[in-house]
Amino acid sequence: MLKIILSLLSLVVLASAQPDPPKTGAVALRFEERHPESAVKVQGRRLKWTPAFIKKHDPVGEYDLAKESFTALVPKTYDKKHKYGLFVWVSPVDNIGVEPQWRSWAPHLDERRIIAVSANNAGNERFVWYRIGLALDAAHNMPKLYNIDPARIWIGGVSGGGRVASTVTAHYPEIFAGGYYQAGCNWYREVKSKKGRKWPRRIPRPTPGRLAKAKKQTRHVFFCGSKDFNRDHSKAVYDDMKRQRYRHTVWQEAPGLGHVLAPPDWFEKGLAHLDAAAKPKPK
Repeated sequence: MLKIILSLLSLVVLASAQPDPPKTGAVALRFEERHPESAVKVQGRRLKWTPAFIKKHDPVGEYDLAKESFTALVPKTYDKKHKYGLFVWVSPVDNIGVEPQWRSWAPHLDERRIIAVSANNAGNERFVWYRIGLALDAAHNMPKLYNIDPARIWIGGVSGGGRVASTVTAHYPEIFAGGYYQAGCNWYREVKSKKGRKWPRRIPRPTPGRLAKAKKQTRHVFFCGSKDFNRDHSKAVYDDMKRQRYRHTVWQEAPGLGHVLAPPDWFEKGLAHLDAAAKPKPK
């Protein structure tokens, strides 16, 4: 009898030790561990921000990850037996929670087994090094909670978020497999439109090794409405990217739209391009 009781107790202990199943739907998250590259001074080595430059613009110069929060949108059919893609989103506004467009994009994310995640307070009002750092932290911590395919981690954003996302893919091609830049982007070269308008470079030039990796392996999507005030600059960057022989880059232009997010049908096409390298494709 004693053996039976002890056996039953051991089963209870084992059952209680099992981790909770991963949450699905809209999930509120906090992380404790920083990405090895997310510290501001470490970012500065890649993006050529000197300590003096950072201090001049930002006396604090660092953030406490424990005080930051994130929101993820996880397919309700999530099954840890399958690997999922991860779409890190950079919003131009703070305190987003689950953004409305995620709801309209959700069927396409679900179909391709992709989880979306975003920092809640990483809008345009925060310094760019915080926004980049939080995107890196999300990419670092989500695989601890969900079965993430490291070859299917992308970053995207709209307007100022698109500028951050394009900066990240240029300088962190070993972490992000590509990006989706909606209504805004940054570039490391001066570009000009067919009409002769010029724009200066917005970010430092990546190292030759990172450039070579980005050109060969990463995938990129540019989306703009035909009436978007950022349309001409984004198109000039896309054209220059093609001239620089980035292998996997597409341009999306929605007729009649202004400075807006990609509608669901356009988003699905962009997502299909980003995910084209995935093998085997989810069913």
